[in-house]
Amino acid sequence: MEVKKKFGFAHPDLQKQLAHIQQIYSSALAYEPSIPKPPVIDSSIDNSSEPSPQEQLPGLRAFIESVKRDMDVLQKASPQNLRIKNSRLLAEFREIDSYDTDSDSDSDAENRPSLAQTEFTNSILRMGHALLDAARSNILPGTTQTPKIILRLTRLDPDSTNPKEHDARVALTISKLEEMGLEVQLGGHENTAFDTCISAMGRSSSLPPHPSHQLRPTARINLDLSVLIALVSDLTHASLPETPEGASERFVPSSSYLEWRRSRQRSKIYGDKGKSKSDVSLSADGMGQDAECADGTDDTTKHSRALAEQLLQEMQKGLLEEMHDRLSDLGRSADVDASPNAFSDVEFWTTPEARDRCLRIVAKIGGPNEKRRAHALFSASPASLSELQGMYWDGSRFPRNFLPLHPIRIFPSSEPEPLEPDTVDNPTHRPFFRALASTCRLLLADSTAPHPRSLPPELVSGPSTPVDDTILTEDTPGPGAGDLEGEIQRATVMRANVKLTVHTVQSLLWGATRGWTTLTANRGSVRAMMREMKGRGIGFGADEGDADGGANLNAGSASIWIVDPRSLAEGMRSDFDG
Repeated sequence: MEVKKKFGFAHPDLQKQLAHIQQIYSSALAYEPSIPKPPVIDSSIDNSSEPSPQEQLPGLRAFIESVKRDMDVLQKASPQNLRIKNSRLLAEFREIDSYDTDSDSDSDAENRPSLAQTEFTNSILRMGHALLDAARSNILPGTTQTPKIILRLTRLDPDSTNPKEHDARVALTISKLEEMGLEVQLGGHENTAFDTCISAMGRSSSLPPHPSHQLRPTARINLDLSVLIALVSDLTHASLPETPEGASERFVPSSSYLEWRRSRQRSKIYGDKGKSKSDVSLSADGMGQDAECADGTDDTTKHSRALAEQLLQEMQKGLLEEMHDRLSDLGRSADVDASPNAFSDVEFWTTPEARDRCLRIVAKIGGPNEKRRAHALFSASPASLSELQGMYWDGSRFPRNFLPLHPIRIFPSSEPEPLEPDTVDNPTHRPFFRALASTCRLLLADSTAPHPRSLPPELVSGPSTPVDDTILTEDTPGPGAGDLEGEIQRATVMRANVKLTVHTVQSLLWGATRGWTTLTANRGSVRAMMREMKGRGIGFGADEGDADGGANLNAGSASIWIVDPRSLAEGMRSDFDG
């Protein structure tokens, strides 16, 4: 047999054991616990490296770390027994020495019990005696021979030149083991046929991807607020620096941004829009605070560092590239590249609240190009589709119509009616979509609350009614310009979970009700929603009516798609002069 020729295993029982071990090894690689997982695509950089199947087994890592292992290796069915042990013999010698350091001057020293050794021994020698006793008790079948013991001590070096590692008793231990009849080998073992066998087992275990790794977004994508911001961000469209250092240098704040930042800090501290800049500066009881806000170095540095990190993420793979690749797969078969009409069925939708908040935020802190892109996405003017597309893609590093973003469709209301009819996608056949929709409705049925860090009303301005893109068309190109002189109020949150804003829950509800993938850059909200589903006993949709018990939730269409955030960054660029 080939196994016999290659690895020298002559005994048929060992051949059966090898085949059995190979089968177990392959099964362990392929095994994934049948635990319902949410159908979520995570394209963020932190999740780019897939964990190994072993790491996905709950408790396996802790179990492996808790088990103390010695390894006995039988080789070639021959009378040899290799005992592999990483010895701490030097530490043991130091402990023995501590027993021998009692003072000899005590008068009753002879009468006291002592742990000091009366003859030379240690754990290695005791193990050698135990192995010899075991060998004598296990004569090789059909012979009168006892197994030969090979003891490999991988960490011992009797000839070490390091004074901290040299001890003459190491050489003495090895000598006594050899006198006992054991063969002693030092250092790591060489690449034997057994190692080759193990390596071959690993190489032969390439398995097809698990169905849970084959999630795809739906053709209709529900965009939440965080992604709307990312789609207009300078980070998403501007040319990329060549080095990480270039990413950091891009966001050294300009003087115009620092001046705008100071004015915002003064407004937050004093809460009085009526005061002039000079009045604020001369306020006797606020000199220290004003000096601190005028500097704002720490806060600005953190903001710059965060933008640089987001730019590094964009350099690894751009947001639009990620969306393009995944959505183009919808029109690609296994053997054919994406056709020119690969995006013919792709549509982008969003809620009225997400659109309105996006326009307010961009009007407040967006740069000129970011405002132009937002205007192009949500224009209320009678401009043609071609004109809006040109306005959006102008100055982008991506070609025009790289993605079919136009037009972004708006849902008819903030949240769907309780009896919202199913679409052709029919989410009634998808337990997770039903579970997510149920959780969202339960949350929205509870009372809401202002954000824990919401601003006083006197610091907030801007319309509370739906807005349009006209707030972006004023002749106010710089950050902080526009008709929104005050701060933008933080979004209302759910009283049951302040980590979930109302507009986020509404957006997830629309996606779940329609059976569409919700694209978000807010991983924290997704985690909070998963906890809400579990906490309310809804789980991930597994119920008595599901034939698979929810175990195959990951197969097919994704309910949520997470990407890395892209903040508005144009006003923070070092070359910004608006």
